[in-house]
Amino acid sequence: MKETILHVRIDADLKSESEVLFASMGTSLSEAVRIFLTQCTLDQKFPFQIKSFEKKGGNGAFGFLNLYSKPIARETEREAWISSLAKK
Repeated sequence: MKETILHVRIDADLKSESEVLFASMGTSLSEAVRIFLTQCTLDQKFPFQIKSFEKKGGNGAFGFLNLYSKPIARETEREAWISSLAKK
């Protein structure tokens, strides 16, 4: 039963891009968050390895998910995934 609301502040562009991405996968942003949280609690860890890296010319660390904030990175990742499925 869904009875608690989670409020999270994120960048408007990230929200919009995420909604488009998850809609193309047949789900919603809210459902994707529920899936993520469920997987984390089942495994007691993130469902992926967290990496940090430095931005060129700067000292700031950016999270692994920032890699996928660009449409071209998502497209490349999707194509690699589809290609790997075809090999099985």
